[in-house]
Amino acid sequence: MPVTKINFAFFVDFEYYLSSVCNCGNNSAIKYIKNLGKIVRICLGNGCLAVNQCLNWSHT
Repeated sequence: MPVTKINFAFFVDFEYYLSSVCNCGNNSAIKYIKNLGKIVRICLGNGCLAVNQCLNWSHT
């Protein structure tokens, strides 16, 4: 999946996928999402992305 296609809805769906389909615990799911957020920040720094899509995401 191209990094440019990652948006806010992807973060919400990814959290749901990790908790329901992969059966990850809360801490594991948050760890994976934080790692994805690091990738997004690296892409922002390199100019691959113009907007941080995970900025307003928060775990519910």
